[in-house]
Amino acid sequence: NLRKNIIIAVKNNPLVQASLLEIDSSKSSEKVVEAQNKPQVNFQASAGASRTDAENSIGALGTLSVSKILYDSGVINNNIMSQKLRTKAAIEELNNITQNLALNGYLAINELARTQMIERVYDRGLEMGGSLIEQIDNLSSSGVSDKTMILKAQKEFTELVVLSIQAKAAKKSAEINFKDFFQTTSIPNLETLRPLEVGKLEKLSRKMVNYNPSIKVQNLIIESARSALRASQNQKNPNVSLRAGINTPAEDILDNTSANIGFVVNYIYDDGGRLDSQIEGINSQIKSTIKRRDDLIKGLNKQLDLSYESYLNATEAKIELEKLIKLLKETLDTSKAQLVTGRAKIQDVLKNELDLAKKKIDLISVNSSLVSASYNIKYLTSGIIPKITK
Repeated sequence: NLRKNIIIAVKNNPLVQASLLEIDSSKSSEKVVEAQNKPQVNFQASAGASRTDAENSIGALGTLSVSKILYDSGVINNNIMSQKLRTKAAIEELNNITQNLALNGYLAINELARTQMIERVYDRGLEMGGSLIEQIDNLSSSGVSDKTMILKAQKEFTELVVLSIQAKAAKKSAEINFKDFFQTTSIPNLETLRPLEVGKLEKLSRKMVNYNPSIKVQNLIIESARSALRASQNQKNPNVSLRAGINTPAEDILDNTSANIGFVVNYIYDDGGRLDSQIEGINSQIKSTIKRRDDLIKGLNKQLDLSYESYLNATEAKIELEKLIKLLKETLDTSKAQLVTGRAKIQDVLKNELDLAKKKIDLISVNSSLVSASYNIKYLTSGIIPKITK
């Protein structure tokens, strides 16, 4: 259900809807270019009146012409290929957008779950601390306890209250992001997502270069430009076309109709440098895109390295925190037992309660970091949802 809801939210996102329309537009452009390879048929009709030697006459003429490019050194085919590659680039850009949105959706869920769990830890701590503060107030009114003990206990409890307020503010912010992504008004109670399996860094790096849609977009733009370059270069060669036409007047059709058919060879002798400038511009575009792609790969590899390092650090931190939390629980239980016998003070119990709450929150945050890192790695190397199409 979670994945299904994320896919629905992604599909309904305006960026995805806009990308789908851009793909449709690009496919329409393919048909425009492909039409150049097909016969072109035109019909023209004209009519008029004339007056000669005091006589009026009315005439009409119909003209039908057909033309078809027979040979152009591959200019049209290269233009078609260039446009098809641009359509593929638009499809990969859609995949890039959807994967990024899906990642944001999972991270929004993970962050909301984290803040909800932290709030529950503080609520429990405040409940426990509140009862201890009541005991302190009773002791204070009876004159049994000293001022120093009361102030220390109140300090520990006040710190717990402040942290709880900060946690609630963080949860409100996470709720806003959750509502915005899923376009909903209801907030569910969530559990932290489980981290995804992560392989070796070397293998992940190779997978990223082969999969990542951002890299694919740049590669397709480069190939599209190279096809456009070949088309421009081939325009310097002669092209051959077939042309035929029929001219038919309104009167005496059989006698006055004429027809023609023939081959036309067209060669651009001098265009004032237009093609050379066009070729130079495309070459610059190719070089620029290659530089951009190389920089993109460098940036993605850095992002992958950071996510992988974060994943390893979070894994190690989780193990150590779990050990520490076990010790802190034992310490808290011991101080509670000693409080009954008078061997421990209330502020000691409050301090132990606060220390345990802090480490529990650290563990929640580490688990959240582990999940975020694993989803980032999955996003970079293989995607986290299937490709979206109409």
